[in-house]
Amino acid sequence: MTRAVTYGLLAGERALGARALADAEARFRQVLEVLDDLELEESPERVAALCGLGESERDQGKPEFRTTLLQASHLGVALGEVQLFIRAVLANQRGFTSVIGRVDPERIAYVEQALQIVGPVASPARAKLLALLASEVIFAGDHDRRVALARDAEVTARSLEDPELLAWVLARTGFAVVTLETIEDQVGRAREGVELADTTGDPVLRAISRAWYSAALLATGDLPGARRVLEDMQTVADDAAPTIQWDALCFSVRDLHLLGRLDEAHRVNDECFELGRSLGEPDALMWWGATIAGERYTRGESGATPEESAAFADEYPGAPTWRLSQVVALAYEGRLDEARRLMESHGLSPERLVREPFPLMVPLQFADVALRLGDADLARRCTQLLAGHEGCWGHYYLGVLGPVDLGLGWCALTVGNFDEALEHMEAACAAIEAAGARGLHPHGLLARAQAHLARNGSGDAVKAAALLAEARIEAVELSETRMVQRIDELAATTT
Repeated sequence: MTRAVTYGLLAGERALGARALADAEARFRQVLEVLDDLELEESPERVAALCGLGESERDQGKPEFRTTLLQASHLGVALGEVQLFIRAVLANQRGFTSVIGRVDPERIAYVEQALQIVGPVASPARAKLLALLASEVIFAGDHDRRVALARDAEVTARSLEDPELLAWVLARTGFAVVTLETIEDQVGRAREGVELADTTGDPVLRAISRAWYSAALLATGDLPGARRVLEDMQTVADDAAPTIQWDALCFSVRDLHLLGRLDEAHRVNDECFELGRSLGEPDALMWWGATIAGERYTRGESGATPEESAAFADEYPGAPTWRLSQVVALAYEGRLDEARRLMESHGLSPERLVREPFPLMVPLQFADVALRLGDADLARRCTQLLAGHEGCWGHYYLGVLGPVDLGLGWCALTVGNFDEALEHMEAACAAIEAAGARGLHPHGLLARAQAHLARNGSGDAVKAAALLAEARIEAVELSETRMVQRIDELAATTT
């Protein structure tokens, strides 16, 4: 092999290690040009150059990294270059699942092939490959598999007693491991992930670990803590790849919603979309749409329109929660028969969809639907899923629906347990106030007013009127236009 190739690879790796990414990219391209001149289409050096080129492209935010690393994977396995093949496979990811709502079959196939090659014996490569596969199959529809893979990866990493390896595994499986049963357990796991990631100094690991830690704190009702961790994530992400910076910026919008800074949230979300599109993120439009839905929900709407939700559900079939959003939107528009038919035709149920990695979001949405449909059976089933999680909040990372007590209150209203409904609504409102979630406070006040009016006891109408007046003032201040209309509509029934 010529010195140009040997020294070019060494120079490229040094530049890559020093985070001189443009220089590294140029070095690896030069090596590939020399190999082309030598007509060496199949050589370990070409695989190594493709690996380095793909990694430098990825960390600069160039979407072509996927194709480059797929080429490296194909050639590496064909040549029997196991270590280079595994390097290419592990590098071919953006730090979290490749697409929210779909899967990448080519990436998955190579990860599975790499796992067959490394075999069942515990090793760092096996732990990382299991973690990567768990992340990539989240939206394949087999939730038992993604959870089992994530747990197997963690067990393997812990058995090897390698803190840096464990940090990598915890970061890559922070999304895949979430279930309804483990919501409260996620805080400790995610905190450990952050602590371990910080010891590595790897900005990608540090940022991603904070994404899951913030989400876990949010789910368990510690919104101020979640906000602090998310702010820290944005700072840490400044040294990470552009995709991770985009990820952190997208997550930040949910806090603007909660704080009631809705116009600012709208502007930042548009910036997120432009950044995601420039990076070639395959779900940039969907992330934008999901965040817009969160803004609209805060303003008092259902979120996405039925048509928008249907389009995203068709485009991202691995995320059936978009179809549920379509049901919610139909129910908000009073198209109740259509909502019922859609649930039936797509087999949508809280018991099925609660297995998605947004567990508390699902029963909260179904509880809202149950109230609007007057479906007591659906309300009872949602109650079974939500009970025991009081104090927790439902969210989908990019948006927040509110405390679990809100959903339990809707369910109690639906079945006619008005005293219980009022207790839950008061608890929800108190949680919103304690969390400083100003954007959702009119929602809590409106819910309390609904409960008083439904109970219709002595003094309930007066209390409801006072709550609605307070809610209206706040909703006007926050430009929650549709919420103002909903408040006025309910207030009109009290006169």
